[in-house]
Amino acid sequence: MKIKVEDFNLQYTLESGQCFNFNKVSYNKYSGVIKDKFITIEQVNDILKIDSFPNIKEIGIREYFNLDINYENILIQLAKDNNISKIIEKYRGLRVINQDEYECMFSYIISSFNSIQKIKKTIAYLSKHLGERITGDVYSFPNIEKLKNADIKILREAKLGYRDKYIKESAFKIINDNIDIYDIKNLDYTTAKKKLKEFPGIGDKVADCTMLYSMNFHNAFPIDTWINKYLTFNFKNNKEGKEILQKKFNGFAGWAQLFIFTDIRSIKNI
Repeated sequence: MKIKVEDFNLQYTLESGQCFNFNKVSYNKYSGVIKDKFITIEQVNDILKIDSFPNIKEIGIREYFNLDINYENILIQLAKDNNISKIIEKYRGLRVINQDEYECMFSYIISSFNSIQKIKKTIAYLSKHLGERITGDVYSFPNIEKLKNADIKILREAKLGYRDKYIKESAFKIINDNIDIYDIKNLDYTTAKKKLKEFPGIGDKVADCTMLYSMNFHNAFPIDTWINKYLTFNFKNNKEGKEILQKKFNGFAGWAQLFIFTDIRSIKNI
């Protein structure tokens, strides 16, 4: 399958640290899993070349990479800030990914105080031992029952550390309280965030990451160590800075955060 794209950069998007299920194969070519499908995707100029097993529909790719969003309008909003205006020119084509809500939530529980490479290894291990085989040595993310009933030995071998109890407890809560993770995106921002923070292992940052990268809350603004430094340097404190940016960008502060974070990662080589 081939898809013609405009204002999209595959490398910036997949190497921005927002998702953990793709790996680089070669220049501008990546492989990974979207739900239960193994994807190999390559960008050549303005064309995306996609191979998948089982076959993924074009709409699945378009939704995952937010290809149909009004990108130009987002850039116009972000350009209201002189500092960020310079960054978006450096990383034009970077997009917020629209991941599966359930997988994204548990991935970010795993991510707390962890490096991107370690997160990827943990998720790959859990998928191989608890997920369903897709093809070859590729596996889907474990379903909720598998996480709830996972042997503690497997969780420890996955290098989850203290997060192992959060994974099992959150999975148990979903099942025991009959919670529909996919319904949270229909709530307002404040209620959705409060709902997510009821899960073990989810604080402000993990909630905002989940909301931004899988629930279409484009104004969610995750604050990690680096974003915290950016906010405290440019504003009186991080809370005030976050509130200012959330009001400034007309609902797209989360995109600003991703551009800032991508630039910091490049400068600091993290």
